[in-house]
This record gives sequence, structure tokens and C-alpha cells, in this order.
Amino acid sequence: MFYCVQVDETMLVLLLVISLFSPDRASDEGRAEVTRQQEHYTALLQHYLASQLTPAAARILFPRLLLKLTEIRSLSEEHSQVLLRVNTTSIQPLMIEVLSLES
Repeated sequence: MFYCVQVDETMLVLLLVISLFSPDRASDEGRAEVTRQQEHYTALLQHYLASQLTPAAARILFPRLLLKLTEIRSLSEEHSQVLLRVNTTSIQPLMIEVLSLES
């Protein structure tokens, strides 16, 4: 059975937060806390889906959304690479500060 579900802003934000709390990016001493935070937000996403969708649709969509984390992470890494190549002389000082582009 195929379910067509519109992904909303809350789902996307939770996916982004889950992506940010990635244990493989953390230092050894912080890895357990990062893992705990990622598990917390993953559970929030699962509960949110359960509250917004039918049980069957939530069971199908949850793992599909988690699979999208690899795509989100790839986009984030590409974005970081673009920021590293930005010529900061052509950017307003406030934007340099906001984007943390100063070395």
C-alpha cells in the first residue's frame, strides 16, 4: 500500500535537529550525550508522526524520513564547503559575523 503524505515544517525541523546531533561528529567524551540527544529528537519525530497520521502511515513514513538523513547530511556538508570558498571581502561585516566566516 502506498501512502502519500505531505511532509510539514515540524517534520523537517526535527530531521534537521536529528542530523545535527550526529554521534560520529562528536568528540569521544561528548559522544554519549550527543547520542542521547539524537535519540530524544528521533523519539519526538516518531511521536509527532503518530499524532499527525494514521498508525499505518506513521509506521511507513518514520523509517523513510530517517533514510533522508543521509541526504540532509550530504547537503549540509556541501553547504559548508561552499561557505568555506566564499570570498569574504564582498560580504557585509554583519553577514560575516552571522555566518562565522572570519578566521
